[in-house]
Amino acid sequence: MFTKHTPVVVGWGLDRIAVNIIISQHLPRKQWERLRNGNPYDVDGTHVEVSGVYQEKEAFSRSAQLVIYDKRRKTPQGETIYSAVVGARACAAFGAAAVMATIIKAARTMISPTARIEANYLELYVDMQSTQRPSKAIFKQSSSKGRKRVFKDRSDVINPEGDTLQSSTWGDQGRRSDNICAVYYEKPRLQTGDWRIAKWRQSGQYLEGQTVRRLEFRVWGAGPLNQARISPDLTTLAAGGLNSLWDYLTSHWLRILSSTMRGHKRGQNHRMWKIVQGQRPLTTQPLLPREFLAPSSQHLDQSLIRAAGYLRSFAGLSDSDNDKALAEGVISDAAERLLDIISRQGAAPEPADE
Repeated sequence: MFTKHTPVVVGWGLDRIAVNIIISQHLPRKQWERLRNGNPYDVDGTHVEVSGVYQEKEAFSRSAQLVIYDKRRKTPQGETIYSAVVGARACAAFGAAAVMATIIKAARTMISPTARIEANYLELYVDMQSTQRPSKAIFKQSSSKGRKRVFKDRSDVINPEGDTLQSSTWGDQGRRSDNICAVYYEKPRLQTGDWRIAKWRQSGQYLEGQTVRRLEFRVWGAGPLNQARISPDLTTLAAGGLNSLWDYLTSHWLRILSSTMRGHKRGQNHRMWKIVQGQRPLTTQPLLPREFLAPSSQHLDQSLIRAAGYLRSFAGLSDSDNDKALAEGVISDAAERLLDIISRQGAAPEPADE
């Protein structure tokens, strides 16, 4: 992971969060319908939508930043579970602490003031440049609790330097053996105006034209938090628990060593690993400018606008402003999700119980 040069950190923090909003009994149907019909909501400057189950992606395509939906599940004690999800762009624009505070406020004002709010899925990351490419060799120089290790080379996609994308994964992304996985992967070549580049530039360290490599931890459910002796309660995580989780992940779950594991029970950490350990998610950092939170259709290039025109024609839609916005939104959302899938190189699936 580390070369002879000191890694350049261009971003870190929370990339995605899904929480369970747990209340004693289901909201009355009329109350829930009123919430859905009242969309969108503004909670401390955050665009919030109440969505149907499995429809949160559509809400995100309409520029929603926080989506709440009925999970249609219950706890073993018979309590009702709703869910709230915040995606990468909103996390980059608001920061981890503000995102969690907004989730808590939205859940307790819109669902129930006594709701129990617990993290169900977390993605924590650090973005770096001037680092070694992912490889099989990294596994020999690492210590991890993950039971599975996978190296991938995507020959169909390239990074900014013209090389095919590579990734190294510790843990089981399918969750058959692990509820944590760590993925070290390369970001693909992006358009100049992409919001991710804008976020990296905010760091003041970004090296134009050089590949960004991300180390990302994905944590499912309360089990890993309990192992780390951290409460899944969102208030606890916002008050410092998220930093404690990062400490656990980078001190106990995965470490990059100064040499290969031979005859060592524990081994010495690589001298650069402390740079990764220092990027705690609640630490203040430059945020993505708010103008990048505008609907994706406002940032479409001409090729996508033409594609939206073809879609309108194929679907029998008119040239009205509403139909144009609908088609452009669908195309933009599909393009952005495709890019995200490519950058993750077939990485972690959506949380299984969302």
